[in-house]
Amino acid sequence: APPPLLVHAPAPRDAAISRALAAFDACGADERCADALARDPARLLLDAWRGAGLANDLAGGVAWLNCDETAAGSLLDASSTITLADAAGGSYAVWLGPAATDGRFAPAAPASPLGALFSAGPPRAVAVDQRAACAREIAGRPLSDRPRCFAFQRGVAGASRDADETHRRAGASSCAPTLFIPSAQKGASSALAALLATHPQVLRPVRGSHYKEPGAYINAVYYRQSLARRASRFPWFRDDEPFVALDATVTYASESRLPAMRAALDAPRAFVVFALREPVARAFSDFRFCYRPYFFSQDIGFDAATLGALDAYDACYGAARAFYAANRTAAADAAGADAYYGLACQDLKLRRRDPFGLVRKSLYVYQVLHYRAVHGAERVTAVSAEQLKRDAPGAGRAVAAHVGLCASFSFGAGQRVHATRARVAPRHAWSRAGYRRLRAWFEPYNRRLYAALRTTESSLGWEEVDYPSFRDDRLPT
Repeated sequence: APPPLLVHAPAPRDAAISRALAAFDACGADERCADALARDPARLLLDAWRGAGLANDLAGGVAWLNCDETAAGSLLDASSTITLADAAGGSYAVWLGPAATDGRFAPAAPASPLGALFSAGPPRAVAVDQRAACAREIAGRPLSDRPRCFAFQRGVAGASRDADETHRRAGASSCAPTLFIPSAQKGASSALAALLATHPQVLRPVRGSHYKEPGAYINAVYYRQSLARRASRFPWFRDDEPFVALDATVTYASESRLPAMRAALDAPRAFVVFALREPVARAFSDFRFCYRPYFFSQDIGFDAATLGALDAYDACYGAARAFYAANRTAAADAAGADAYYGLACQDLKLRRRDPFGLVRKSLYVYQVLHYRAVHGAERVTAVSAEQLKRDAPGAGRAVAAHVGLCASFSFGAGQRVHATRARVAPRHAWSRAGYRRLRAWFEPYNRRLYAALRTTESSLGWEEVDYPSFRDDRLPT
C-alpha cells in the first residue's frame, strides 16, 4: 500500500483520489505494478489531479518533497498534521504529514481539492497552543539536547539487495526510528504507542499493523527487502527537525537477539521503552487472544497450556537459577540469556509444550537485559500496563522525560487499544491455584527484572489479584 494520501470513508468522493485508487485497482494481483505506483505517490496523485482537470494548489499547506529523487520517497512534509473531520455521508481523514511543532496550520485555498473537501465539514480544532509551546521549548535547547537523526545503514547480511546506489541514497537521506517499544503481545504496547503518538514530536510508522508495527528489523523484512523498502516503512523528515520515529513491533524482543542489534546499527542512540504487563495476566490475555483459532478447537485450558511447560523450562534455566541463588548475578544473566535465545530452549518439543509462547513471552528479564546490553542501560526503561491504567498522563510524562521530548506537552487519558474481547469457556479459564503457581515460578526472574529497572513490584502494580474470572482451585490432572 502507498503512504496515506487522502482517504475517504465509506467511499472516495474526490475525483482525483478516485482516479489514484483506480490505478491501484487496475493492477489486480500484479504486485510489481502496485509497487511501482506506491514508490512514487506524488507522481500518481499529480497525474490523477491532471486527469481530473484539477490543479496542485494547496496554498502552502503542503510542500511536495518527492518530486525529485533526493527526497527519498516522502510524499508530504512535516509542517502540518492529521486532521479528522465529520461530513455528511461519513467521515474522512486527511493526511498532511506528521504532527507539527511550529504551532501553525496553513489552511488549503478554497478552490483547491482540499479546500473543497474542508468546506464539506470543518476540521476539528487542533491543540495549536501545545504545539507552539513545544516549539518554543525545543528552540531554546542546544542542538545536542534535541532528538538526533541517524541514517539507515546497509544490512549486514543480504547486502546484494542494497547494492543499488539509488537505494543507498534513499536510506542515507531518511531518519531511522529512534523510539522502540519491542514488547510482548498483549503487554499494552498498543496502548503505550497510542499514548506516545499524541505527542507532537512522535511520528508513527506509515506501514505495518495498525501503523504501529512496521517490522523493519525482523528476518522477513531485513534480509529480503532492499534498504529503501525498509526505510519506506517510516515517515520522512529532515535531519534538522526534532522528531522521533516510533517502531512498536512486539516480536522484536522475543524473536531473537538480532532485531535489537540491527536497530542499533541504524540508530546507535535509540531509546527503548518496554510495555510490560504482569506476566501471568499477560499470558492469560494472550491465551484469550489465541483462544478461538487454537485453544478452543483443541480443547486446551489455560492451566494445561502453561503449567505443563514449567518443568522443561526449569531444566533450561536451571543454571541461571542456581547462579541467582548463589548471588552470581552476571553469570546468571549470561546463562539465562543464552537459554532464552539459544536453540536448546526453543526446540520443537518444548515449543509444543508452551503453545504460542504463553510462558516464554512473559519472561521479560532476558529481553530487557539484552536491550540494555545492546543499546545501553541508560536508554532502556519500562512502563507497565497497570501504570498506564492507573495514571496514563504520568506514564507519558515519564517516557517523554526519558526520551528527551518537550515536557510542556500534556498527555491525555489513556485509551484501551486492541483489547481482547474473546470469552473463554469456564472449563478453559485459569484457576486461582494455577495463577499462584505461575506467579511463584516467575518470581525469581521478576526480582532480577525489578533490580535491572530499579523498580518494585508495587510500583509496577504487579501485586497478586483475586480475579473474578478464576474458575476454581483445581489443577489439570
